[in-house]
Amino acid sequence: MDFGAIKDFTLRLFFTGLIILLAFLLQNGLFSGILYFGTIPNLLLIVTVIYGFLEGRHTGIWVGVVCGLAMDLYVGDMMGEYLFFYLYAGFLAGLFSRFFYPDQLILPTALCGGFDLLFGLYEFFLHSVLQNQTNLLPYLMRIMLPEAVSTMVCAIVFFRLILFVHDRRIEAEQRRARRFV
Repeated sequence: MDFGAIKDFTLRLFFTGLIILLAFLLQNGLFSGILYFGTIPNLLLIVTVIYGFLEGRHTGIWVGVVCGLAMDLYVGDMMGEYLFFYLYAGFLAGLFSRFFYPDQLILPTALCGGFDLLFGLYEFFLHSVLQNQTNLLPYLMRIMLPEAVSTMVCAIVFFRLILFVHDRRIEAEQRRARRFV
């Protein structure tokens, strides 16, 4: 039994959970009182997209499930509404993981903004179109675009934070692997 691999997995799980908890508390606590552009940045979507982008589809899916479930339990009208979107966002962001370069900020920021716009359309469809309110343009201008901009601004900070944790974890795993060779 390889205790080093178990330790690596446990540390990965701990730090990922800590980042998800931090994003959840910031999004639903602090940022709900401080509005950027009149909207709240979608930090859990940022975490889902960045983990999918950094570590691939499988990690993106699992982080998306946890983030989506947290949002469903906290604000969801229907169970699985957020879980469904976050799961697919993590999966699709994971498809871009082969284009990952550590010094690159444009692609992860653009992915976060794009997924936030898709999330806005998803919410518009679920909450407005089903209630026969089909005027998309005011919703796009007042809610979706400002939220996408604030999400992209916050994505830069969260990308650097998650990349820092990711790099330290990879270095620790490599040091541990070198000891056994």
